[in-house]
Amino acid sequence: MFWAQRYQLSGPAAVALRLEGEAAEAAASDLYRFTSLIKKGVPHEERQAVLEAMWRVILADSHREMHEEALMRRITDLLGLDSRDSVEARRRAGLS
Repeated sequence: MFWAQRYQLSGPAAVALRLEGEAAEAAASDLYRFTSLIKKGVPHEERQAVLEAMWRVILADSHREMHEEALMRRITDLLGLDSRDSVEARRRAGLS
């Protein structure tokens, strides 16, 4: 829903994009393949939006898991962002 609203995608377009992403993720062997493309081709502000969306997903169940926190630190670094960016993205997601 977050990305559909942000990029004004129709319901079917959002579902198709999600399914395409899930298929790519299933075929991937690591995070670098995706994060390097995002880091190279997406402006800083949009990379922060990626973190915000990820925080929304991670905390949708109202629980912070240690492995999820570690994953977010790793992704933040791979996206060329810093801990301040992650803290701000988490705050914007309403999850301080």
